[in-house]
Amino acid sequence: MRHFFLTLLLFLLIVIFLQFLIGSTPFFEQADLKKIDTFAHSKIDIVYFGDSVIGHIANSDKNKNTMPQLLQNKLFPLSVGTIDHGSYSTIVYDAFTTYMQKTKYYPHYIIVPINLRSFSPDWEYFPPFQFEQEIGSATTKDSLLYPFASFISAYKGSISMTLDQFKRLPVVYENKKVGIIGDFDNPTFLEYSEKHQKEKMLLYYLYTLSKKDAYIQSLQHIAQKYSHTKTHVLFYITPVDYQTGEKYFDKTFTNQVRKNAAVILNALSEKHALVLDLSLSLPHDDFDWKNEVYINEHLNQTGREFVVNQLFKQITQ
Repeated sequence: MRHFFLTLLLFLLIVIFLQFLIGSTPFFEQADLKKIDTFAHSKIDIVYFGDSVIGHIANSDKNKNTMPQLLQNKLFPLSVGTIDHGSYSTIVYDAFTTYMQKTKYYPHYIIVPINLRSFSPDWEYFPPFQFEQEIGSATTKDSLLYPFASFISAYKGSISMTLDQFKRLPVVYENKKVGIIGDFDNPTFLEYSEKHQKEKMLLYYLYTLSKKDAYIQSLQHIAQKYSHTKTHVLFYITPVDYQTGEKYFDKTFTNQVRKNAAVILNALSEKHALVLDLSLSLPHDDFDWKNEVYINEHLNQTGREFVVNQLFKQITQ
């Protein structure tokens, strides 16, 4: 029995040592968690989550401020901190808000953009977009599991599925399988064509969203976590270039965007969450994706200022 307890004690000491060693090694430090710690220490008033949309600047813009910077300028002296990365999703925001609550950091506002394209199979299941190291670090930090979660995720990479499995996922349009992701994402798309643009739009936006989607569940979880706290969570659905969509799919495009947005709105209304639906709010001229060939949600200065003004009105009303 004594030998057993000595072995157990030795094991626990090794675990604690690994936690200290790995957790304090810069290679395993998650940069956004360090930012959150800094925000908490500095008592930042508003945390603005986002993907590449909130930081995109058009070459022609006279005002080169990002959306969080524009909001900061309008809300001064309130402070705005940004946690953003290309292709971040609601599951990542859910993990980071869990970490914020673990560290007892409750800002006045949390802003959560909801990118409709992130629910497409091309984004939601793409292995490099799973951010398993970030999620694992955020949800296990300060626990005995943290060193192992950080170490494994850092070296193993995505464990959700292989790239080959991802390429074979079905693409469904109007309840019918119209191909697999590999048909809509392959080297032939390096050469632009109107046919390719139309196919990308179908892949990105014309899926049928379900309330059972994991990203929807994570949105509801965020809303639930803050339902009885002093922190206000402001969700908003990011604008979609629906005018370009209608060029290829007529009103079918807009109707599907509206239906998918309604699923999100209904799911969050169950949690009494505050949501702005900006999905169909901007004309084509307020977007800036032409230099990137295929349609996306990047905005120019006019588009960014519109979105920020909507957020400002909601926060200050």
